[in-house]
Amino acid sequence: MSRGPWKKTSPVQDAAPEILTTVEVANLLRITPEGVCNMAKRRELPAAKLGKVWRYRRSDIMGYLDKKIIEGEST
Repeated sequence: MSRGPWKKTSPVQDAAPEILTTVEVANLLRITPEGVCNMAKRRELPAAKLGKVWRYRRSDIMGYLDKKIIEGEST
């Protein structure tokens, strides 16, 4: 029994990961990784420290950028 041309496929993965590294955030913000870490330590950027490394949610970083654009400030 044929079911037609339709095939089961796996869900499409988002091309951009939700959890970012310090280097990935630095590339998005166009600043150094050290600058990103300093901002995370000062709680200017939402971040979580997992062991020795910082991790960031893409949605939080994009929200930070949106807020700065609305406020008219630069990073």
